[in-house]
Amino acid sequence: MLVGRGMMIIDDRPLPDGMSAPARRALSAIGVSELHQLTRFCELEIRLLHGMGPKAIARLRAAMAQSGWSFAEERNRPRPGRRHQAVTGHVSTSR
Repeated sequence: MLVGRGMMIIDDRPLPDGMSAPARRALSAIGVSELHQLTRFCELEIRLLHGMGPKAIARLRAAMAQSGWSFAEERNRPRPGRRHQAVTGHVSTSR
């Protein structure tokens, strides 16, 4: 996909194969359907999503590295008891 006059190329690579349904649903809930969209989030934000396990994080990290991308710099850590607010804007008090 070409965008704007500067001909910025955005790679429309899909999320990696083999990710669990809960992990895909978690990413879908925050509007992520393509790999490059993960560069807007720090790894901690993605890791804290319900359904996102260590295998999914490892697959995402590897696929992003292969494309030359990485997660965003880590932002302020969410306070305990407010796990999802940083990403979704919704407060979850479950642990």
